[in-house]
Amino acid sequence: MPLAPRTFTAATSDAGTVLRTERLASLWAGYGTISRLHLSTVSSLVLKTIVPPPLSGGFDESNARKLTSYDVERFFYRRLAPSLPPSARVAKSFPLREGMNPAENLLLEDLDVEFDVNGSDSYYTLAQTHAVLTWLASFHSTFSPPPASLLLHPAPSSSASSGGDGIWATGTYSYLATRMSEFASLPATHYLRTWAPYVDARLGDSTQAGWTILHGDVKSANIAFARAPGPAEPKCALYDFQYVGTGLGVRDVVYFLSTSVSPHLLAGDGYDQLLRFYWDQLEIAGYEWEVCKRHAEWAVVDWARFLQSWGEWGNARWVAERSKEFTYRWTKEGIVP
Repeated sequence: MPLAPRTFTAATSDAGTVLRTERLASLWAGYGTISRLHLSTVSSLVLKTIVPPPLSGGFDESNARKLTSYDVERFFYRRLAPSLPPSARVAKSFPLREGMNPAENLLLEDLDVEFDVNGSDSYYTLAQTHAVLTWLASFHSTFSPPPASLLLHPAPSSSASSGGDGIWATGTYSYLATRMSEFASLPATHYLRTWAPYVDARLGDSTQAGWTILHGDVKSANIAFARAPGPAEPKCALYDFQYVGTGLGVRDVVYFLSTSVSPHLLAGDGYDQLLRFYWDQLEIAGYEWEVCKRHAEWAVVDWARFLQSWGEWGNARWVAERSKEFTYRWTKEGIVP
């Protein structure tokens, strides 16, 4: 049903009347909708409305995680996104109409005006990969170290509070504490049963150089490239910030490379060159190249644990091979998990 005409006031435009609405999608498991609002003064905005389905019974971990993820996303757009430079392009957040519940609604710039939000599902080219790595380096540099005042949400549990302003204590949705039942499905003799807790502990050490805020879900489905890139390198924007949290930036990098780039770009020394490309653009004081490489090795092994206990996806073969290579070398170097 079309919305009745409403007036929205945005910092970047005059008041505009909603001429018509277009439903774009339903959120996962019926948690709400995403709609495009066609306005009289700006071409369009996107409205994300959260209306959780009724639940029966007691605590539901999946429901708690999803509700907190929407709180995290709203907080990111309203409080953190304005700090980002143009090199880390995201949608601008617009103030809601008076009377609209800010805990249920998020009004955003329509990225589809400038970017191809429904782009190709094929693997990215080298130029596109460089564009995303440039975006990640800018994003991670902006938030390293994260503001000390940030509220950090733990993984949902029946005894832990969740929701409200803040971000996840651990960025990404695949970290070990939230995947223990899947991890337990690995055979007792699997090499990752030993190494996964080791790398998880190191990836969670917030005292390390390179600690920042992660996007948490850097895959092609959440990346859009400019419709008119011009003669320069492709320009990209990212969206879907439900898994924003603290961590080492290479977790975003490894996730992206493992899911979204052409496999031939990772062959030979291709992976090392791409990781170096990312590191060269970072502006994080004291974050040495050798340290970044070590962090990325941990992230590869951690992602291998997720894929091998959850299900293969993307460049899974490459991840498995590099994970075994890294852990074998660690053993030869005398590292004992």
